[in-house]
Parts: sequence; structure tokens; C-alpha cells
Amino acid sequence: MRYMSLSFVDTGGSTLASVADTAFTKDPSGYATLIVGTGADIPKWITAANGYTFLDLTTLAGYQQLSLLALRHIIPSGVFQCAAQYVAYRTSVDTPIGSLLGDYTPVVDYPVAAALPHKSSPLIGLSACATFPLGEPGVRPKCGVFPTPAPSITSIVTECPAPGCTQFAAQSNPPITIVGDGFGTFPEGAPFTGTSKYLGIRDTTQGWYAGYAGTACNVSISEWDTGRIQLVADIPNPNGKCQLKSGDTVKVEVWNPQTLLSAAFTVTVQ
Repeated sequence: MRYMSLSFVDTGGSTLASVADTAFTKDPSGYATLIVGTGADIPKWITAANGYTFLDLTTLAGYQQLSLLALRHIIPSGVFQCAAQYVAYRTSVDTPIGSLLGDYTPVVDYPVAAALPHKSSPLIGLSACATFPLGEPGVRPKCGVFPTPAPSITSIVTECPAPGCTQFAAQSNPPITIVGDGFGTFPEGAPFTGTSKYLGIRDTTQGWYAGYAGTACNVSISEWDTGRIQLVADIPNPNGKCQLKSGDTVKVEVWNPQTLLSAAFTVTVQ
């Protein structure tokens, strides 16, 4: 990474202190052990020579309001798969098979100061960089990885001329919202413009197909969550293909990229 830091943030969101990567003392294996003082007497052997980095929070005004630790990873190399950017939305860093950040996850403990070893000893957990478990992230307070439900679509609407409209209305470049469950995680990330093997819009009346790999018209996906997909369809495209007309029957198909199970929903264009 170009840069990494660990910041200590109070309840109001203000940063009390930040420790940049260059400030950490590393042991021969590259691990860093940071001791954060909160008032206890720190043993005299907590030194850089013994592999420790020391931060005395009590010297900072308002340190009692410490609320969270913020980890910053900036500009990771394209081949480095243990950066925080690889943790998907609503997914915990810790998974049943290990940490998605591997050894780059800060592991926190609360030892008695006098019991600290004379030489730093890193806390090492299981590593699973960029290895996502099969399942979907839970929603707080039920965090974790849970079995993925079968894909299902409960509604599909477009932007409409009246507030509260729940129709699929004929228009150019329609903004479309797909609501359901079990959609998984879109591997291309969002925003995304193009075609993929995970979403298709088929006008069965006119015979055109958009969004699916190899079809004539693109889609621009702004959000792909396990229960909601938002996109704008390139209808009609610059070549005049994929015209959308009132009365057409449109079938929307979604494939969960992790399980490849699919769901479909059919609407009549208003």
C-alpha cells in the first residue's frame, strides 16, 4: 500500500491521534505491536528495542471519549488483495475461514500492563485475503455470514410521472429499481456500465434483450445489494435498438453471481 494508518476517534468523530505506518516498530517477521496507554504504569521494557510501539493516550485531551479505531489503507497495489477496499459492503472483516485482511487486520487485546512479555509477541489469526465465504452479510446487530436465500424478485419499477407510482413506465433510458432478496454481490462492483452474465432485460413483445453478455444494449448499475438493484437501461441505444413501448411485456432476470441461481419477474409496460 502507498500508506496505512491507525487513528483513534472520539464519540464526536474527531481524531485524537493517528499512527502512520512509518511510526510502527516491526519485528523480524514484519509484525508490529502497539501498546496504548490508558493510565496504567507501563513497564520499562516496553521499548522499540524490544519490538514495541507505544502511544500514551492519557497525554491527549478528551482521551476518555475514545469511541472507535479507524484503519486507513490508501492506493493498494493491484496485486495486493489484503487491503480494506476488498471488504464488501455490509461484510464483516472476520469470516468463518479467517480475516479478509489477513495479517493486516489489527488484533486487539486488553492485557495487564505488568504481564506484558519482555519481547513483543504478535497476535496472529487465520488469514483469508480476498477469499469470500459462501453466504451473504448480516445486518447489525446480527453481523456475520449467513446462508444465501434463493434469489427472488418482489417488484420492479421505473421512474414514474406521479409520486408513489409503482409501474414500469415507457421512457428513454429508464431508471429501474429491482427489489427482492438473494441477489448476492456483483463481482464487477458499482458503478458499472456494460453487460454481464448476471442481469438481463428481455422485451418478449419486440424480441430484444439488454444487459446480458453479448446483447445489444448496456445497463448502468449504480447499486447491487442483496435485496436491491438500481440501474439505468440504455434503451434505446445510439443505434435505435431496444425500443420500449407501452403494452410491451418485459421479463427481468437476475442471477446471483456466487450461487448462479436465478430469479425472473415479468411486467407490462405502462
